[in-house]
This record gives sequence, C-alpha cells and structure tokens, in this order.
Amino acid sequence: MPAARRDGQAGAAVSLGLHTSIGNAVRVTTTRAGANRVEFHAIPFDGARVVATAALSGDLDGVGAELVFDELWVAPELRGNGIGTRVTRAAITWADLHLATGIDTYVAEQNVAMQRLLEQLGFERRPELEHGEEAWTQIFALSLELAG
Repeated sequence: MPAARRDGQAGAAVSLGLHTSIGNAVRVTTTRAGANRVEFHAIPFDGARVVATAALSGDLDGVGAELVFDELWVAPELRGNGIGTRVTRAAITWADLHLATGIDTYVAEQNVAMQRLLEQLGFERRPELEHGEEAWTQIFALSLELAG
C-alpha cells in the first residue's frame, strides 16, 4: 500500500501497523521508509492529506540501538494544537517497543517551540554535543534514554 508523504505524493513503503488515535479527527500511521528510516504520519480520518510527519533513523533492527529523531513537520495552520506532540510520542513509543536505548536529536537555537516540546517529553539537553553550524546558528543537542 503506498504511504502518504508530506508532499502529498504516494511513496512505496510498508505499513508497520502501528496506528495511534490522536484526537477525534486524526490518526498516526507508521511506515518503514527504507532500511534505516521509519516515518510517522498524522492523517485526518477523511484521508485528505498528511498534516504532520515525524521520522526516526538509525539501526532500526538493532536491539539497543541509539536512534536519531531527525524530522518533525506540522502543517502551519495546525501548529500549537498538540499534533506535533502526539506524532512525536508515536515515534518515542515505536523506539521503545523496538528496544532502542535512546533517541538523539539536534534543534536550532531559534526553534524554541521544538525545544520545549522535546523537553516536555523527557528529552534532556546535551551541551557537550552542541555546536554552531554557522556563525548565526547554535544547534542544541537533546537525548532521551529508553529502557531498551
């Protein structure tokens, strides 16, 4: 079954069958998008379009793996309604169920909303891993330990 993508195009992927209800009008589907990437898409029940996407990458089949949370996108008109939180929770749950030991991510200094969301979900800052990619950008590192 083709998977919905953020750009609205169908992509070849395998559904992993994890569907998490998020509110009355949206569901989260989980799709394996290659050997080292799994995507989480929030889709209204009418199936009209993807309204949020999150992604994990790394050794998805390795027990005890450290994964990277490397994408979160929410449709601009729906930001601030908890959809990003719910799709991120789906990614954390997937990682925990697949025995990952942790999730790392990097967030630009100016993306305060993302920093808050991750900290509310248990991620902690890792100053020793932070760096400035450009003179004008500070990158914050955050990690979440899992039971794995």
